[in-house]
Amino acid sequence: MARQQDVDEVLDFWFGEITNELCDEQHQAFWYQGSEALDNEVKIKFFDLYQQALAGQLAHWQQAARGSLALVILLDQLPRNMFRGTARAFASDELALKVCKAGIESGVDRQLSLIERIFYYHPLQHSESLAEQQTSVETFIEMLEQYPQVVHIKVIENSIHWAKEHLAIIRQFGRFPHRNKALARESTAQELEYLKSGFKFGQG
Repeated sequence: MARQQDVDEVLDFWFGEITNELCDEQHQAFWYQGSEALDNEVKIKFFDLYQQALAGQLAHWQQAARGSLALVILLDQLPRNMFRGTARAFASDELALKVCKAGIESGVDRQLSLIERIFYYHPLQHSESLAEQQTSVETFIEMLEQYPQVVHIKVIENSIHWAKEHLAIIRQFGRFPHRNKALARESTAQELEYLKSGFKFGQG
């Protein structure tokens, strides 16, 4: 059975110390710049906990804001490190999305800091559903009204930019072409052309 310290370990690893709603530069650097060393570290530290989350054994984490966030990170972010370039990187996306949507509905997300909320909403951005992608963009745009500081606005605007990039891909293809190889999906001619220069988000 997972413990409160497991929740803390996941969040401390992913976010480090949060000051004025944001993380330090060290953590910002490794989120989207995966390396083999980092991927191995994630797998060593969190594989067993991930397996518990995948089996539904950590559903009770959703009862608290930090637990719900840790569950989203376990199911949505860490698999992309542990199983980079394989189908397993996306295997728990739907579970993460359910946690995310339930948290939004209950208001759990509003108890989190700005940077925590951004990652809490990532399952929407990772979905291949057009409706979820539209919700992703709308959710980030709504955040602009809630954080008046310039430093916060810049972070949110960056999130809006990438949310719109994800939305544009789903509008064009109905799926993320960079996942095709890992998921054994045959790419169309248009997708193959896109993959020559399009975004692969570290999974192509």
